[in-house]
Amino acid sequence: MLLAHGLLQDPGAVPLVIAVAGHRDPRPEYLPLLRKNFQLQLEQLIDTLPHTPLLMLNGLAEGMDSEAAEVFLEVVHSDRERRGALAPQHQLVGALPKTPDAYRGDFIDPNALARLERLLLNCDGVIHPGNCSDLEVDADADESACYGKQGVFLVRHCYLLFGFFDGIETELVGGTSQTVSMQKGEIHPLFLSVDEVLANKEPGALVVHHTPRLKTGSPTESPGAIRFWCGASTAKTLTPSDSIYLPGDLLAIPTRIESMNAALTRPGFESTCYNAAEGRFTKLWSLADHKASQSKLRYERWCRFLVITGFVLVLLAQLSPIVQGLWWALLLLAFVFFPKLQQGPKLEFIAQRCLAECLTVQHLWIALDVDDDAADLFHSRSNSDLGWIRTILRAVRVQLLSFHVSEPRIYSNAVFKAQIWIDEQVRFLSKRVLQFLRIAARWRVLALALAGAAVVLATVQSLPGSHAQLAPWVVVLLAGFASVLAYSNLIGYAETADRYQRSLRQFQRGQRGLALLERRQADEPATVHLRQRIVIEALGREKLDELNDWVAGQLQRVYAPGA
Repeated sequence: MLLAHGLLQDPGAVPLVIAVAGHRDPRPEYLPLLRKNFQLQLEQLIDTLPHTPLLMLNGLAEGMDSEAAEVFLEVVHSDRERRGALAPQHQLVGALPKTPDAYRGDFIDPNALARLERLLLNCDGVIHPGNCSDLEVDADADESACYGKQGVFLVRHCYLLFGFFDGIETELVGGTSQTVSMQKGEIHPLFLSVDEVLANKEPGALVVHHTPRLKTGSPTESPGAIRFWCGASTAKTLTPSDSIYLPGDLLAIPTRIESMNAALTRPGFESTCYNAAEGRFTKLWSLADHKASQSKLRYERWCRFLVITGFVLVLLAQLSPIVQGLWWALLLLAFVFFPKLQQGPKLEFIAQRCLAECLTVQHLWIALDVDDDAADLFHSRSNSDLGWIRTILRAVRVQLLSFHVSEPRIYSNAVFKAQIWIDEQVRFLSKRVLQFLRIAARWRVLALALAGAAVVLATVQSLPGSHAQLAPWVVVLLAGFASVLAYSNLIGYAETADRYQRSLRQFQRGQRGLALLERRQADEPATVHLRQRIVIEALGREKLDELNDWVAGQLQRVYAPGA
């Protein structure tokens, strides 16, 4: 049975995507040292991230690519022997610059070709221009263009790049030096289209193993020396290290991924299923949705605490004039510290809701063979706290691309699941828009009633002969009025209703578009399929645009709640 969003299977744990870029002609006398150092780093990742599978993207080229692939297979085999069923599903995925048949023509040495064949057999999936549009080049492009595309693919999708590099800038398109430069966020002078890549990726991490080459002029000093670079750093220079092992600042995002994978494997955790026709959602989507709901509840509790505390302190200040200064000081402290206290739950709610929404779009696009990447259209660069979402989206995309290398898509079923998703969203949003509009209206009425009561009481108090003790209650009523408005604005009932109305219009357009295509029986099936994909792709793009606008507004509330 298909899962929700048209997926054939649950991808499961989120992999840490690593990639390799290395020279084809390393000096053979240094290979044992390079292999051993790389082995120790892979073992460190497996030990540090016990619930997280490693997914290696590897071009399987002659030289260091093949050496690294073999080390990876050995380390993974040892982990499976040691932990058995508890070991996560590590994967070696070939990312070839050409179709396998064409790529074989690049291998002149029979031994290197035989090595390639062995590695291809041991890959969990092989992505190439024949099954992935990301690797396609124009028919009239020169030979180096396909290798440039391959480097772009590696940099876009991996978090951690291992570069086996001698440090010499060759200025060759598709070379190791170019791939290493792109990972650091530098634009290669002979590959202009790389600026698009740099605009659409989150900085990851880079580990460079100094790899002397057979080529004349390649430096042979300090073979195997290791240098690191972390995307969180503003510097573009690599940091030398006396230790083989990866430093902690390179593992911040992997550690977050590990915590999510640990939650996915907890006993009793089940994926969400709202109805049988829609099917079960993936475990990752279910976890993100659950965490978003829990974080929203915590944020709402903080809002209630703030509003109630503020109102009670104003009330006490008016009823106890002797200690009025103390009450006002406490009220001021509440407003000073609340922004810091509410940032955690609010940011977590924003992040997890974004992850769930982006996964929905990504899953549907993969199921329908839409080339777009949700990570490219989710603009998190304005806030570094959300960068990890794009890393996860790209990891999931690679998982699914690799899976569909051997498993064909069931197009009609994927469209059926997309229609169910759209219909359910129309029903849900229609109901929630009315609900939030009613709630917002009730809070406005309550606020106006309190303000009106304060005005009436103030008027009565100003009349000759009125009781002076009415004055404090005017302040209390005005405080109630301010508290009601503050709570309504902090929760954002009216704003949420507006956002849901925007989403509702999007889904209604998609609903009408798919319904129209169903009625056009005279069209060729291929034409109908293409148009259905266009409708769902457009709907996904609109959804991500709306999500970006929502994130910008929510982040303003997080960092400036007084606004």
